[in-house]
Amino acid sequence: MLDSSTILLVDDEDAIRAGLAAALLRAGFHVVEARNGVEALSLVETHHPDVIAVVELPQLKARVTEHQGLTKVCPICQARTSGTFPAEVTQSVQYGPVLKATGVYLQDYQLIPFERTTEAIEIAAT
Repeated sequence: MLDSSTILLVDDEDAIRAGLAAALLRAGFHVVEARNGVEALSLVETHHPDVIAVVELPQLKARVTEHQGLTKVCPICQARTSGTFPAEVTQSVQYGPVLKATGVYLQDYQLIPFERTTEAIEIAAT
């Protein structure tokens, strides 16, 4: 029996998650709760659960951040000044750490095939 195991419980519905957590606690498990996949990924790093239970995987939502570099020329002295990008932006187009972590989570922890993971990420990005 896994009576002292840590279970990471993932569900976006508070009532469902609370009910399941209470039942698991009564059964002797240590329960860590997450509301979504992104939150679950950070909890995996800190709690190292023995079991990850995803009741329902909420829809993924991509957040797009665009950085535009501008160069301005002073009308008086003709000096050129260029803006800088954040240090983590090293390519003209790149994906952020949350998208990478979500892909790993879907494939490695949820065992979703690569093709389905790719489809889910493409849908989230549209």
